[in-house]
Amino acid sequence: MKRDAELIREILLAVESHDHNGGLVPIYDMLECPNPLIGYHVYIMHNYGLLEALNATTTKGFRYKWIPKCLTMEGHDYIETVRDPENWRKTTVALSKIGSWDLDTIKIVAKKFLSTKIEQLFDGAVTY
Repeated sequence: MKRDAELIREILLAVESHDHNGGLVPIYDMLECPNPLIGYHVYIMHNYGLLEALNATTTKGFRYKWIPKCLTMEGHDYIETVRDPENWRKTTVALSKIGSWDLDTIKIVAKKFLSTKIEQLFDGAVTY
């Protein structure tokens, strides 16, 4: 199964937006995507440290059924770099030109665009 940067972003935003009060996030009801694909991405995101999740995989049904509980600090930091839709669009365009990516590369590219916004803000190019 291939890793999908857009789905990773969608899952993180969905988990962040859900008021779960320490419970499980009903991610399979929140996204329009095949359940095994969601489960696999929650699993790899859990292993990477972006979120905490419960392994609900059984011998019947899904090959991967992981249910998110909450974002980790790393997950919060990651989503802050890719939250803005325009910043995300620019990041994905740049990544397509690079050809391959990992999450660290995504963060580097997205932070570069954020840095440019910050520089514009302090140079007076952006009003607030």
